[in-house]
Amino acid sequence: MDRTEPRRSRMDEGTSGRIKITAAVVVLLSSGYYAWRNLAASSVTDDANRRMYLCTETGKAFPHEMVLGETQPIMSPYSKKNTAYEAERCYWKKDASGQWKAKRRPTYVVLNMRLGKTDPTICPDCGHEVVGHNPRPPKELMETADEE
Repeated sequence: MDRTEPRRSRMDEGTSGRIKITAAVVVLLSSGYYAWRNLAASSVTDDANRRMYLCTETGKAFPHEMVLGETQPIMSPYSKKNTAYEAERCYWKKDASGQWKAKRRPTYVVLNMRLGKTDPTICPDCGHEVVGHNPRPPKELMETADEE
C-alpha cells in the first residue's frame, strides 16, 4: 500500500496540542482582564464626586475628586492658592450671524453665587446665561455641533 500523504509524527501532534492550549489560555486571560476592567468600574459615588473646577485666577479648568469636609475655594494646581470653584459647563456658542449653536467642548464657568455675587452668571464666550446644573442644548443641536 503506497501512501502519498506523509504521516504525522507524535511530536507534531504534541506541538499542535500545546499551541491550542496556549491559545486557549491567552484568550481566557484576555477575556478575564477585559471583564475586570469594564465590569469593576468605579462606583456611582466615585463618579459623582469627580467634578470640574475652574481656577478663578488663571481661568484654567481641571478635574478634582471631592473630599468629605472640603470647602470651596479649593487649592488650584495652577495658582497654588485656594482659588478654584466648582464649574458649570456651557455648550452654547453664537455664530457670525448671532444664531445660537451647540458645541461639543464646553466652556467652564463659575457661578456668581459661588463667588458671593447676586448678578446672573453669563458665559464669557457666548453670552448665554449659565445656571446650576446648566442644561445642554437639545439632542438635535448636539448631533450637529462643531468640535470647537
